[in-house]
Formats: sequence, C-alpha cells, structure tokens
Amino acid sequence: GESQICGPKVLIIGQMKCGTNTLGTLLSYHPRMKINRCKSSSSEDCNMTSFMGPEMGKHGIWEGHFLHFLTHIRDSDPDEWLQQYAQRLPWTDGVHNITLNKAPSYINTRDHPDVVDLAKSLLPSAKIVASVCHPSLRLYSEYEHVLSRNPQKLEVHYTQHGVEPPENFTEFVNHLFMDDDSEFCQEKYPFCKNLRHNFLDHHGKYAFGLREWMDAYGKDNVLVVQMGENEEITAKKLLAHVGETILPPNEYSWITLAQKKEKPAFKNEVYEGRESAYRDFPREIEMLNKFHEQSNQELADLLGEDFPLEWNSHWPEP
Repeated sequence: GESQICGPKVLIIGQMKCGTNTLGTLLSYHPRMKINRCKSSSSEDCNMTSFMGPEMGKHGIWEGHFLHFLTHIRDSDPDEWLQQYAQRLPWTDGVHNITLNKAPSYINTRDHPDVVDLAKSLLPSAKIVASVCHPSLRLYSEYEHVLSRNPQKLEVHYTQHGVEPPENFTEFVNHLFMDDDSEFCQEKYPFCKNLRHNFLDHHGKYAFGLREWMDAYGKDNVLVVQMGENEEITAKKLLAHVGETILPPNEYSWITLAQKKEKPAFKNEVYEGRESAYRDFPREIEMLNKFHEQSNQELADLLGEDFPLEWNSHWPEP
C-alpha cells in the first residue's frame, strides 16, 4: 500500500531559554531516537536546518513549530499540510525507533490556543516533556539572546510605535512595567500592552500552558523538569517517561553523556550568563520576581513541588 511515516512520539513543548536544546540532545543519545537535522526527511542538505536559521548546521535539532506553522495551508488543505509535516520528519516505525518534535513555543497556549487540541488529535499517544526555569532570569537570558541573534526582533516592537529601542536591560524592564494609563502608554498605544504580551505575560507563567497539556494528555503523560538539574538524572527521567520498552536504558549511550563536552547550540558568548543579572541588574530582578510570585505559586500547586517557590527568594551568596 501507500508508504506512511510515523509521527513524533515525544513533544518537547518548551519553555524557550529553559533548556529545550538539552532535552533534545539527551534524547538524541539513544540510538532508537531518530533526530531530523534537516528540513526534509529525504534531504542531504542540512544548511537550512531550522526556522532559527542556518547557524545550527548539522549539529542542531530541527525545531518544527509545525503544529502552529503554515496554518493557512492547514485551514484550506489539511491533507497538503499533513504531507508537508511528514516531509519534515525522519522515517520511523514508532516501535523499533521513534522521533520527537521540539518547539519551545508549544507551551504558550495563549498565543497558540489550538495547538494542544491539534496535537492530541494527530498524536494521541505522544509523551509531553517541558523544561521550566527561573522566570526572571529566563527573561534576561531571552533579552541577551535576542540582542545577539536577532536584534530586529526586539527593535520592531519599538520602532513600529515610534519608540526608541532600549539601550540596556534596565530600560527594557522599565518599559515592561509602565502603567497603561500613563501619558506615554496612551500616546504610544498599544506599545506598552504589546511589549508585555510578547516578553512578560506569557513566557514566564508556565502553569497556564502546562495545565492545558495535562488536561488533554493526562498529568502522568507530561514530564516537567527544572533547568539545571543533573543531566544523568534528567536522562533517566526522560527514558522512564517515554517508556523503557521503547527506549531501553541499556542501549542508551551513557558514555556519550559522560563525555559530553560540546557547547550548547545557542550559547551566548556576549554576556556572562543569566545569573550575572543578580549583580548587574538587582533592582530589575527584584521587580520581576515580585511580578512572578503568583504564577510561581500556581506552578508549585500544579506540580506539587516546592522548587518554583524558591525562585521568589533565591539570591546567590556574595
């Protein structure tokens, strides 16, 4: 009959700048996990391997934001959309080998309200994996990441409203917390509202999106890990979550994990790491911590874990 391609058995849904590359890399060390590093399952050319740009090269994991990409095709011709999705997947049978779909945007269900239902309808047995991290430091990391990789992504939010882009993280945070009723925000409407929407409101409130994924797939089918956890522990959690009959631990390349020395795919060489924000921008981090207190509590309640509450008060020793 017609040849068919098996859909992803694992969805890494986010959060951006919380270690999704690490999750994908850890899974890729299992020989039964087939990772597509190209935009097409039949292509030998990996020079345009991701929507993030060609810099990932042959070492990156293609980020297939396909469940909310090309929606105009999906709405008008669902069969064509599925064919295009299939062309971007490696060939697997779902039993002896599997693949994954890594898209840090999937957790942002406010921006993509139909992504969960679509995933459940197409991939009803998929295992969901999410990584979360300190939301205030995550924002600082995103800010530095955007400046170094694609500064226009930040600048466009300013220039389209006739506002000068920020010169530093302090100005950026001050803009995020401007009162909507202020003369500036009224004059530049909807600049203030849109900036918060794109950089603050949705990217650090993890519980909202996770709850929708858990409601659809069941809480036991959604694994949430904290960025920075020991990688061997995380790898064991991933294998157990996916299923040891599908990804047997005795076949996993533990030696590769132990010898892992390659730098992260998107390591930012310009700044000293997200925790440098404690030293360089203490006021801004305190403001952000205060803003995220409620959402951190909601995440702690959802997971039955205390670590999100530690983000409210965590401060490194001098």
